[in-house]
Amino acid sequence: MKETPESHTRKVVQMHTLAENFCRQLAKKVSELKCEDEFGQIVMYQEIYLEFIPGSFVKYFNNTGIPCEDNENIKNGMKAECLAHFSFEKSNRKLMLVDIRGCGVKLYDPEIASSELVEDGEVLFCAGNLSNTAVDNFVFHHVCNRFCKLVQLPDLRLISS
Repeated sequence: MKETPESHTRKVVQMHTLAENFCRQLAKKVSELKCEDEFGQIVMYQEIYLEFIPGSFVKYFNNTGIPCEDNENIKNGMKAECLAHFSFEKSNRKLMLVDIRGCGVKLYDPEIASSELVEDGEVLFCAGNLSNTAVDNFVFHHVCNRFCKLVQLPDLRLISS
């Protein structure tokens, strides 16, 4: 896959902007449902360029769609999985935020898995787009947690059966 630095940079900025938008939509949903106290701080993507990230950096799940940690007891990990699930539903199951990592609720460097890998001869997003592999893995491994339930996301296992 040959790609110019300009094309790659454009795709990175597009992914970051899309990820920020999903975070804002999730925050809006939490507000509309009046569950801010129960949900707590919303995970949000930070500036696209940073030289230093203070604190402990955690990768909640990678671009394969499989959690890196046992997120069940890690509040921000559960929120990251909720964000991935939310992005999948909000995009009508066409794409999903993956490779979610950061420091606390501050997230950095997203990847996006799309249902279609190539459009008009161009690979969508970046090399980290594992397309349906990531989506299928997430759907198979994800168990809706309390944050998914708070924002009324459908159970993926019931829908995909």
